[in-house]
Amino acid sequence: MPVEFTVFLFLMGLGCGLVSAQIKVSPALTCLTSLYFFLPAIDIPVENLISVIIASTIVACLPTHLYSWLKGMKSGQVEYALLLKYAPGFAMGGVIGAQLVSLASFQVILAFLSFSLLLSVFVSTMQWRYIKLQSIPNFPLPIGLLAGGISLLGGNDGHIVSRLLNHLHHRNPENSEGTLHGMSLFLSFAALIGFVFPAVPPSLPSMMSLGFGLIGSIYLPAATTLAVGLFLGTLLSHWQVSQYEHKILLVCFNLYLIVCLFRIWQ
Repeated sequence: MPVEFTVFLFLMGLGCGLVSAQIKVSPALTCLTSLYFFLPAIDIPVENLISVIIASTIVACLPTHLYSWLKGMKSGQVEYALLLKYAPGFAMGGVIGAQLVSLASFQVILAFLSFSLLLSVFVSTMQWRYIKLQSIPNFPLPIGLLAGGISLLGGNDGHIVSRLLNHLHHRNPENSEGTLHGMSLFLSFAALIGFVFPAVPPSLPSMMSLGFGLIGSIYLPAATTLAVGLFLGTLLSHWQVSQYEHKILLVCFNLYLIVCLFRIWQ
């Protein structure tokens, strides 16, 4: 992999790690939208490599999810009941979703990516304290399976759907981050298996410009570099912002997602 591309991925991972950790958003979706914006600028065709980009991004988020989950477990801020309820379905959905990513056309993946962007904006802006549901459908396995598959097709790590489930179950907000990263960890690790053995391997000629290192659908050098940047960005994001500053940052991020939505379908 060229040195310039390595530096580019590291800096992008560092920035996405800082943003996702500070305003509590999906690191995979943050990285994927950034790559979709900037890869064409360095003559890397997104259309031909979308499955590789999604696979490498999801795998790159694994160390960050593991660190945040272990940190939440150490401080006792994990909702084990919610995690164990949906984790098996998420794991199954991860394997199936990874296979579907290799089979789906570029337009289908863009449609699911657009759905992920809209869902992220909706979940982050909805006033959930006013939502009073009487009960949640008690079908955790199919719900988790469907959520995991749709999440991967939309290029994210299940973080958005997990936050939605956490809101609907009215769990303690202080325990949400450890729980969400735990769900994303189960989904991403299961997806790793599906990406290593994809239903349809990516086209090798389109990868020749980046060099060797392709394992299934995962471009290992890019995934490793992005993972290091994301992890360091998460570690560096320790300062506290006020509630007002958090809202401003979240509004800016949602505007960025809306711009991405228009960029996808222009």
